[in-house]
Amino acid sequence: MRNSLLRGYRSLIERDVNRTDRQNPFFSGNDNPGLTLLNDVLMTYCMYNFDLGYVQGISDLLAPLLFVTQNEVESFWCLTGFMELVHFSTSAPADMSVSLWCEEEPQRTSVRASFDPNASGLRVIERLLHSEERYVPSALYVSLVQREPKRREELAKWTLEVCCDCGCDEAVFPLAVSLLDRYLSSTLSLPSPTCLAAACVLVASKLTESETVTAHALCASAEYDFISSDLREMERVVLGTLRWDVAGVTPQDFIPHFLTCLEELMGDAEDSGDLVSTLRRHGDTLAAMCVCDSRFLGTRPSLVAAATLNSALRGLEAKRRWEMSHVTSTLAALCCSDPAVLQVYSEMIEDALRERLRNGRGQDDKEDGKNGGMEDERSSTPTDLREIDF
Repeated sequence: MRNSLLRGYRSLIERDVNRTDRQNPFFSGNDNPGLTLLNDVLMTYCMYNFDLGYVQGISDLLAPLLFVTQNEVESFWCLTGFMELVHFSTSAPADMSVSLWCEEEPQRTSVRASFDPNASGLRVIERLLHSEERYVPSALYVSLVQREPKRREELAKWTLEVCCDCGCDEAVFPLAVSLLDRYLSSTLSLPSPTCLAAACVLVASKLTESETVTAHALCASAEYDFISSDLREMERVVLGTLRWDVAGVTPQDFIPHFLTCLEELMGDAEDSGDLVSTLRRHGDTLAAMCVCDSRFLGTRPSLVAAATLNSALRGLEAKRRWEMSHVTSTLAALCCSDPAVLQVYSEMIEDALRERLRNGRGQDDKEDGKNGGMEDERSSTPTDLREIDF
């Protein structure tokens, strides 16, 4: 009985493998090794979960996993985890809110995958390091902005306010500013600053969020300086100028992977989980500040991410737990930089933070004098800068 089932599964697998999209170079040709890997992984999973065996269409789930990982073992465990998720979702009790689909609820909640430490590590960091140079603005644009940084910083701060007003994810803002800089680096022309910035936010939201910001919300945040049709037309202009290469690398892409390496360095410390969570919030805050500050324009995102974490660790007085020089050396090695360079950028971030806090307190004092001591206005960054103590 078992042998007859296995023969049936093998027949289905061979039939589906031959139907795989041959326009993909990874599976093109009759004797392509990619097809052999696809067949082997499917047969391995069939034996691993013989009660389920093989169901037509599983090959379509495995093919993109195998194409991305290009590794037989990794693609097998990715498929296994996904199939277990499907089985748990379909067999869970009716009162459990577990589903593969995003069901509408009375209160709309953002659907976001939790961070998977197994999808982190040096291999991911190396791939990000290999890609980041591709998304750095041109030297000409950086030099022009450095001469008159005020306009660019005001536009970046306006973009941050729009992201906060629309409730965007923290990854939207740095990607939107990266798209903005790359667009201006390609054209060196600024048609409508607010419409351009809003279009970059719209594109970044579509790339990073499951529930994207709407064009109407962006128009409302800009107090209708432009209409939805203008925003969509600007979106097409941005995509055309960047040739649809909009998946940039930002400091926020490096921060969780750097933190994973630092967590391994911490060992089994009791408060390591809380400290990593705090470092993530402060790192995102400092990275957002660096995105607004033109002094960091043109700096590699990996170096900015490492410098923000190094500054946050110093601000949290982490040197009481570990030797800060060892942490700095580890971060410098992760971002492929010299520890002295990392230290310089960390000091630049601390100076920029002090300057921003002084300006914020000065504005608060003026507002208190005018409004008779109204409640202190909170910072519009993802986390309050005033929680960080240097």
